[in-house]
Amino acid sequence: GAIGARLESKPLKGLRLGIDAVGMPNSRDYKRPFETSGKDVLPLPPDPLYPREQRWAGGKAYSADISFDRHHFTFRGEALIGDRVDVDERYGARSFWAAWALLAYDVHAGFLRVTPVIKAEWLDLDRDHAVGGRRELSAGLAFPYKKRVRLLVDVKRTDVQAGTPVLDSPKPLPAVPYFDVDSTRLTAQLQVEL
Repeated sequence: GAIGARLESKPLKGLRLGIDAVGMPNSRDYKRPFETSGKDVLPLPPDPLYPREQRWAGGKAYSADISFDRHHFTFRGEALIGDRVDVDERYGARSFWAAWALLAYDVHAGFLRVTPVIKAEWLDLDRDHAVGGRRELSAGLAFPYKKRVRLLVDVKRTDVQAGTPVLDSPKPLPAVPYFDVDSTRLTAQLQVEL
């Protein structure tokens, strides 16, 4: 039920610019959605015969992005604005906006290769009210070994505005949302390509 379009340009070597738009012209109610578990029930289903119904509102969203990748340096960024179409999980919110940016540099020092990365993200789940703000700042290091093994270490700080609903609410959905809290996470991963 969605229609989208994208324009992309590569005016310089390593630089890519893009804009896109997507629209969902009509609201949709899926009485028997495919991917639901026994816990995916609505708090007050409009039709008790379908407590696992998925309801989507009509809406539109726009975004613009930039990517630059050259001489071991990478920069990426994107900004988005649009309507909230997730009727059951938006808790009164009608629109959102978001932006993120990432910087990385691939360092080669003899046999050692390391890629430090920093990323900043902002998401406002509810543009019309004084709730829904979520900021994430993260920094990480990637240590590639040969071509198929990589160690990643990442620290992420998340700050949320008071009264902001959890992004992926535990199921079944409550009538009043669970609220998110500030957090700091340290992650280490060993990735192996098979």
